[in-house]
Amino acid sequence: MRKNIFITGGAGFIGNNLANSLANEGYKIISLDIQHKPYLEPKNIQYEYICGNILNRKLIRQLMKGTDIIIHSAVTNVLTKSSRILYKNNIDGTKILLEEALNHDIKQFIFLSTGAVYGIPKVLPITEKTVRTPFEPYGWSKYVAENLCYDFRKKGLNIVILRLTNVFGKGRLGIMSILFEWLKEGKSIYLIGNGNNKYQFLSFEDFFDVVKKIIEKNVSNEDFNLGTAQFSTVEEDLQNFIREIGSKSKIKKIPPLIAKPLLILLDKTHLSPLNTWHYTIADKSFYFDISKAQILLNWQPRHSNTDMLITTYIWYENNSKFRKLDVGFTNATAVNQKILKILKIVS
Repeated sequence: MRKNIFITGGAGFIGNNLANSLANEGYKIISLDIQHKPYLEPKNIQYEYICGNILNRKLIRQLMKGTDIIIHSAVTNVLTKSSRILYKNNIDGTKILLEEALNHDIKQFIFLSTGAVYGIPKVLPITEKTVRTPFEPYGWSKYVAENLCYDFRKKGLNIVILRLTNVFGKGRLGIMSILFEWLKEGKSIYLIGNGNNKYQFLSFEDFFDVVKKIIEKNVSNEDFNLGTAQFSTVEEDLQNFIREIGSKSKIKKIPPLIAKPLLILLDKTHLSPLNTWHYTIADKSFYFDISKAQILLNWQPRHSNTDMLITTYIWYENNSKFRKLDVGFTNATAVNQKILKILKIVS
């Protein structure tokens, strides 16, 4: 008998795709988000979407009745510049869900976290045993939320933590909407540093394979770092991507000592959509050792960085032709470019 799954953040890029994909697998889905509707509306009778807030404890209690599994993907993400909002939603919201999950005897709680909890690691690749040292508000909020998960494990709640790199696939926008628009128009693409650093992505399809295996195998109380096994340097992956989509864009490199002070100033004055995580990590290598997931789950990611960038860009190109993309602060919406619009004009 298929289980009942409650998904938070159901209008976001990951949550929305999860809800549709799991419903198509035969699971009964209840999906919650503060947005009035997801960008991919439910097409399966097994999938019910509800507009609501994870901070509404009364609503959470109602939705947990009859639930077997919770997938907590609701998040105020790195694009949000308000620490107060980040902490309230990512920490307080997670605590409410954990408390009610324990009270309702939920069989499995899958928490979607982020590589940002590790900060900038001193040793690569990053393993599940790497010390977590977040350095900015988003990473800190998820770090505290993870610690809440560890506390509730001790109380008997079965919690699986998935730490994700940037996830790509159909519907993924966020900060990438800026890159895609510039590539489409043949504008110069700027890299901070020499581009020799390595950064690992994750396709939604490979991520979904992990979620299915965790549910089917009834995995208990494990942490997994997830990313592709096929990635190169930032410059090589970007150059391959530009060539494959036929863009006329050229890569230009800016020394970190010039770029970072300027981006910090623009961030502090709210003139740039980029924030601390983006410009701090831009010239650093960041990638996971994914062997734990490969061994315990018998999982092998199929898509390379270049593959998933192409898939996501094609979706963007096809959808931006026929409608104006919504602008917001999630990875399912485009981002207000602010002062970067001026840079685009002269690029």
